[in-house]
Amino acid sequence: MPFARILEKSVPIYTQELELLKEHKHNISIAKELRQTLKWAIKHTGPLIPPFASEEAIRKTMGKIDIFCLKWEDQLKAESIIAGHSITNRKNCLLFHEHKTPVENTLERILATNGDKSQIIDILCSQEIAWILRQENKKLIHRNRGDHEKNYLDAGIVLKKNPYGLQWLEKTFAVKSIAQSKAPELN
Repeated sequence: MPFARILEKSVPIYTQELELLKEHKHNISIAKELRQTLKWAIKHTGPLIPPFASEEAIRKTMGKIDIFCLKWEDQLKAESIIAGHSITNRKNCLLFHEHKTPVENTLERILATNGDKSQIIDILCSQEIAWILRQENKKLIHRNRGDHEKNYLDAGIVLKKNPYGLQWLEKTFAVKSIAQSKAPELN
């Protein structure tokens, strides 16, 4: 997993550089940018993980797209289908690609490994991603979430597991017609 290799090499360097940057207070913005770089690597592993979907997101997209096959990079195309007109800005999107464990918390866990590749791989592979409605995202705690299952429950968000498992990457989100839609039924 290339992201694990990148983080394996980056974590010790980041820790070392952070100590050097602490010597000069004006370097605080550099330290923040270095941290953002590590978070970027974590965020970009999310699109490789089979997404969960909220019941509400499934309802809003059923017959238009198969949300369980929606990849982050295809979101604007899918949103345009859902809306019936061109969507060019993620801020105008109905859906939100949510890391169930905030990226900041995942980064803290990775930093605690001191660059141990097997631990980093375990952490990256244990991530859970969900397509939820933007309005649902506003109900969630976004830092130090703790028990993310409880946070989702408290926000009234019910998630459904991706029925395709790892095969989801081979599928397309496009639904040819409502009659052909084979989106999973809600219980």
